[in-house]
Amino acid sequence: MRKNKQVKFDYDNKHDVLYISINEPRPSYSEEILPDVYLRRGFDTDEITGVTIINIKHQLEIGLFSAAKLPLGISEQLIMEAIQGNNDRTLKEKH
Repeated sequence: MRKNKQVKFDYDNKHDVLYISINEPRPSYSEEILPDVYLRRGFDTDEITGVTIINIKHQLEIGLFSAAKLPLGISEQLIMEAIQGNNDRTLKEKH
């Protein structure tokens, strides 16, 4: 079954943190899947609700971060656009 998934990017320039959210916000817990990369999962369903990436600009600059390691299928191009000022960008995908 395919359903629409809405992905929202929100970059905090002051603290160099990228928040990637899937669909509507809901209560979630986080687990660190890579250094400074936290996968968020819903308490009730254990479904992925988003990702928080700390020091994202720094990680990209030194080649430490790779979007290919994320379980969301989000490209580095979208991440670069989000941190370069396209805050609150929403992407609709079919999955």
